[in-house]
Amino acid sequence: LGTNLTSVWHALKNDFDRSHWEETLDWVRLGLGEDIDSVNVRAASGGYQSLSIQYRGLRDQVPAFSLSDGTLSFLAFVGIFRLLSRYHDGTSLLAFDEPDLHLHPTLLARVLDMFESAATERAIVITTHSDALLDALAEPAKSARLMELGPQRETRVLRPDPASLERWLARYRGLG
Repeated sequence: LGTNLTSVWHALKNDFDRSHWEETLDWVRLGLGEDIDSVNVRAASGGYQSLSIQYRGLRDQVPAFSLSDGTLSFLAFVGIFRLLSRYHDGTSLLAFDEPDLHLHPTLLARVLDMFESAATERAIVITTHSDALLDALAEPAKSARLMELGPQRETRVLRPDPASLERWLARYRGLG
């Protein structure tokens, strides 16, 4: 329900300069719509804080528990990406298991743009069953590794060239 996101968005809004915050909101609007005024952290009962989105034209903010899983996932990916843009902590690898879950294909393309940008400074590993995710990569054959189970139940890692990836996709497209 977005409880862990609250700390991320509090840091993004309060620990960096105004231009970083405005750029962060631009990323949010790019995926979720131009009518987003802000992502807010509000005081909640019991000393807790909650995450909400303020949409232009709505009087009340929309709390995280009322947002779709896709919206929360997108906010999480934007939060990670924007924190990475400011913290150079020596992180050498980030791994994401099926980031395509709950995301509309357009949002997935935005997230993959963020991942490809972040991959210039660190390795990004993404696991998926979705061939649609491959379609959203700039250079799928260069980026993708295919895994298969060998006869002794060992994992084989295949590095396809563009032609072999096309053959693989022709055989498995839509099956995951």
